[in-house]
Amino acid sequence: MDFKQDYKNMKQLKKFIGDILKEYEEGEDIDNIYIRELIKHHPTKDLSNINWLRMLKQKRNYNNLSLQYGTDEIENDDISWNSCIRNIFGKWDINKNKIDDIKKAFRNVSNTGTKRSYHLKTNSICCICNNLYNIQTDHKDIPYIKIFDDFRIENNLQTIINIETYEDDNDMIQLKDKKIEKEWLKYHDDIANYQILCRSCNMRKGSSKYKSIFKD
Repeated sequence: MDFKQDYKNMKQLKKFIGDILKEYEEGEDIDNIYIRELIKHHPTKDLSNINWLRMLKQKRNYNNLSLQYGTDEIENDDISWNSCIRNIFGKWDINKNKIDDIKKAFRNVSNTGTKRSYHLKTNSICCICNNLYNIQTDHKDIPYIKIFDDFRIENNLQTIINIETYEDDNDMIQLKDKKIEKEWLKYHDDIANYQILCRSCNMRKGSSKYKSIFKD
């Protein structure tokens, strides 16, 4: 089976695999030959001897299902099937993946302070369109990306690839260095202010046309 030969690009293969996975109910064993073949292309995990393969709810986002597996040594873990596809087409970059994880860890830290308390105490209604669904807490005046850029500048973090991360018990990526974590949370919370937006309005607003000065 040659996915790269059978599908012209990643978009076609993503649609094909996504349509297959939609057919499976939560907890149902997946024995589809295409899915079984796809996971062999995971860039960092050896998935040749797994005991089971199922769509299960994520610990970090309980409303979403993810592709998960178990072995004799691993009770259960996620599989990024998108990473498998990127690897097939030669688009998976270990350094980019690591930097993405580090950025997720910083983002996760920022969600624990004033942003979380604002969300809990504020009415869940979009301040632009009055939508009550898919509500998100948005950085109002200064985009998150600019706050993060300014923190990096002040702390001389021209590169972040050497910052170490780990996954906690809820599969959330966190910073290992608790000093950086504490400094970042204080810096972020001293600057950030918020507003409630629905997902659609938040996507349209984006980062208010601000683009990061860092090219990582």
